[in-house]
Amino acid sequence: MANRQVLAHLQNSLYALEVQCSLSTQMELNPETKALPGLRDVDKHNYESSYHRTTAIGCLRRILAGERHPDVMGIMIRCMLEAEEHDVETGRAMDRMLRSATTRTAEQWVRTAKRWQEQQLVHLREAIVLARSLVGESMWEYAKKLEY
Repeated sequence: MANRQVLAHLQNSLYALEVQCSLSTQMELNPETKALPGLRDVDKHNYESSYHRTTAIGCLRRILAGERHPDVMGIMIRCMLEAEEHDVETGRAMDRMLRSATTRTAEQWVRTAKRWQEQQLVHLREAIVLARSLVGESMWEYAKKLEY
């Protein structure tokens, strides 16, 4: 049951990322937002964060289906941690965008995207906390050291 809670948080996090990605991509078309410093960084980190989230979800689905290989669990954990790092960087880039916004419209766009970004990070962190309590410290440390 607890693994399903991790999955629910990851899915909610992915949903928020999907909406945030759609907003930030649309900002590339908006004359008031397309040149904001940080927008390219948002795209770069969204790309990485999307990859790591979907990989973590795929690993968790395999675990829920009975997979027991330690690498699968390790990859899941490592991907959640990688996604978290990119989410933090996305938030920093959005803060730069917000500081540089010169119109009310640009500010509203960035604030809306930032709210979704914050939700993706909140749900991801909930998944991380739950997963850590489920796997134990030795698996957690193993996963942090994985290189792929």
